[in-house]
Amino acid sequence: MDVESTMLPLGTKMPKFELHGIDEKTYTNEDFSKKDGTLVMFICNHCPFVKHVNNELVMLSNVVDEDQKAAKEFTAQCTPDFFLFDNTQSLVYRGQLDNSRPGNDQPVTGDSLRSAVEAMLSGQGPLQTQLPSMGCNIKWRINEEPDYFLKLKN
Repeated sequence: MDVESTMLPLGTKMPKFELHGIDEKTYTNEDFSKKDGTLVMFICNHCPFVKHVNNELVMLSNVVDEDQKAAKEFTAQCTPDFFLFDNTQSLVYRGQLDNSRPGNDQPVTGDSLRSAVEAMLSGQGPLQTQLPSMGCNIKWRINEEPDYFLKLKN
């Protein structure tokens, strides 16, 4: 089922998480407390929306949310779903990579997310216009679907 991201309120503090990286290290939200910004992505290898933007994503590190706990804390809804936090770990962007979608003939540029990162790093604050991401719904474990997903499903 194709869905849009939940659009977590701007200013939300980064949820606590513990994720395992493809480098076999474990990462928590505290590991990013001294960074200029933190980008959290929820992606899925077989989602056509993720495959469509894969070339823009391949240079970024991956962590694995095996128990889906982090996805629920972030209210992630679809893949891809992007959450950008500033140096105080406050949410400054959530939404799409860009306007490209499979089959709409718009080029994959990453311009929505790139603009948000540039604005954050230059101290401009959150972008006024933020559009939800769209993609495949996260495939939740049976009987462990979050309430916000069940509301969408009904």
